[in-house]
Amino acid sequence: MLAALLSLLLLPVFVLSMQVSDLSFVAMFSSTMPALHHIHLAGCSRITDTALQLLTASCRRLSTITLSSCPQLSDKTLKRLARCDHLGSVTLKGCRGITTEGVAVLVAAPQVGYAVF
Repeated sequence: MLAALLSLLLLPVFVLSMQVSDLSFVAMFSSTMPALHHIHLAGCSRITDTALQLLTASCRRLSTITLSSCPQLSDKTLKRLARCDHLGSVTLKGCRGITTEGVAVLVAAPQVGYAVF
C-alpha cells in the first residue's frame, strides 16, 4: 500500500472530502511522496494551512494544485505554494480565507505560469 502511494502521480481528494482533516494529511503525507505531481482538493472544509505545509514538504515535485471550497486556508498557504519550485498551475475557488495579498505573492512567483481564482 505504501509503495503504491509513493508512486502516485495524481491524487484527487473527492471521496469523503468533508472528513479530510489535518490529521488525515499527517497520515497520508508523513513520508515523502516524490512522484506526486498533481493534487485536487475539493470541499475539504476541515484542512488548514498546516495540512498544506505538510503536503508541500512531502511532495516536492508538485506541479499542479486545485483548492476548491477549502475555507480554512489562508494567505500562508499561498506564500508556501509560491516557494514550490515545480508548481506551474494553481486553481483556487471558494477559499474564503485567501486575500488579494496572498494572491499577489503567488502570481509573482516566476515558476507559476497559470493561476485561476
